[in-house]
Amino acid sequence: MTIYDFYRRVAEILSHKHVDELFDYIIHSMDDDGGFLRSRYCYWEKTLEDHPFVEREVALVALRTPFDFENSTEYYRDGNSTLLKMQLFYCDVSEEEAFNEEAEWSSCVGFPYPIRVNLKSGT
Repeated sequence: MTIYDFYRRVAEILSHKHVDELFDYIIHSMDDDGGFLRSRYCYWEKTLEDHPFVEREVALVALRTPFDFENSTEYYRDGNSTLLKMQLFYCDVSEEEAFNEEAEWSSCVGFPYPIRVNLKSGT
C-alpha cells in the first residue's frame, strides 16, 4: 500500500460520488505535517509525495466546519482559495484513546468536527 492508496480510500468512504475530486483536493491542497495533513489556503500544482505506507484500519478527518462530502465538490472559493478546511490523520488512531486525543487536539486548534473513517469496513 502507498500513502496515495490511503488517501484515495479515505476519499472513497467520505464521498462515493466525487472520489477523484476529493483525492485531487487532498494531494494538491494539503500540507504534510508529520502524522497528519492539513489544508493549505490554496491549490498547488505540486502534489504531496507518494510513498510506501503501512495500512491503517481507522483514519481521523477533522473539519473546521461541517461539509457535505456526498453532495458537494465546493472545495475552493474563486477557483483557487480553499473553502474546505480539514485535517487528515494518517498516524495510527485505531485505538479509541489515540483517536480521542487527536480529535480533542484538532478541536483545540480550530477543527472541532471529527469524523471516524473505518477503512476496514468502509464506513
